[in-house]
Amino acid sequence: MRRRFLLGCFLAMCLILPAQPPKSRRILGWKILIVEGQGAINFRGKAAERKFVVRVQEEFGAPGKGLPVTFTLPLEGPGGSFKHSGVRAVVTTDADGYAVLRGFRPNKLAGQYVIEVSAPVRGSLVKATIQQTNAQSRASIPGRFLHVFLKHRDSGDAGGASP
Repeated sequence: MRRRFLLGCFLAMCLILPAQPPKSRRILGWKILIVEGQGAINFRGKAAERKFVVRVQEEFGAPGKGLPVTFTLPLEGPGGSFKHSGVRAVVTTDADGYAVLRGFRPNKLAGQYVIEVSAPVRGSLVKATIQQTNAQSRASIPGRFLHVFLKHRDSGDAGGASP
């Protein structure tokens, strides 16, 4: 009985907490900041309600203009696909260094996964990761957490600053 309780608590925490904190790997003073999409919970087989937004910037905040940013989903397990491009999509940053990707659809496998984000800068590859979770349905998420998550998301503060 105690093992079931502990297992239930562990599984609930896996849905609530991201597997790792947001990552941003620097190369030559450049980095990719995750602006929107980090820690999102997607419901299996339904189009994601949120877009992915990242900003490529130089060490002192100057934007990475016109850079191709690649978003790569896992090939197996929980994940999904991008509209018209499968598991990999490329978006070019705007004049302010933002890259916005829409058209994500989660697959039918529940669980956590990582979306790899990369951009070539001066002969090197700058990388970051976006943590996501696919859930079976809203009913599979504890009610209190879902209420707080949806309230936070609807307030416009779900992923940080907007471009």
